[in-house]
Amino acid sequence: LDGDDNLILATNIGSIITILPGGLAKQYFTHRGGAGEAAFSARSDVHGTIWAASTNGVSRIRNDSVVTLSRREGMPQETVYDVVEDDFGYLWMPTAKGIMRVLKQELEDRMDSKKTTINLRLYDNSDDLAKSECTGASQMLKDAYGHLWIPMLEGLIYVDPKKITSEAEPPKIRIELFKRDIESPILDPG
Repeated sequence: LDGDDNLILATNIGSIITILPGGLAKQYFTHRGGAGEAAFSARSDVHGTIWAASTNGVSRIRNDSVVTLSRREGMPQETVYDVVEDDFGYLWMPTAKGIMRVLKQELEDRMDSKKTTINLRLYDNSDDLAKSECTGASQMLKDAYGHLWIPMLEGLIYVDPKKITSEAEPPKIRIELFKRDIESPILDPG
């Protein structure tokens, strides 16, 4: 249920269905051409925007409009199993290749064509995950403390987003002046 008591369902044909309390239903497709493959989950954020995970990528449903990002738009993985927002404005998305983390505003900017790239972090077996593959048929949980519980093929991992540090961009280097000491001997390479 979302904040307005609408029931949100993800279907195996790639559609998201919202059922309003009076029984009226609306159907949205995560695939551009209509019915696609499976939609795994759909969740509403505090603003009423629905975030859906499917074999087509990650979708945002707002004001009866659907925008889906897939590999063509810069996602490193086509199939996304779930989308959960942490308490710090990041969306977490488990995949077969690991767990993606992206600032929600950055994803929104890409969806609104304000940016052409997506700066996201993929956590995989190079980040101390024994196996990087997440379980597709299960959903993530966010507990009352804001911790995330993510089902993996070989178990369950726990993430405390408060303890995740952002990797700073490497400093930009600019050479303003280059001098060569004429007095220093030149080494003979031969």
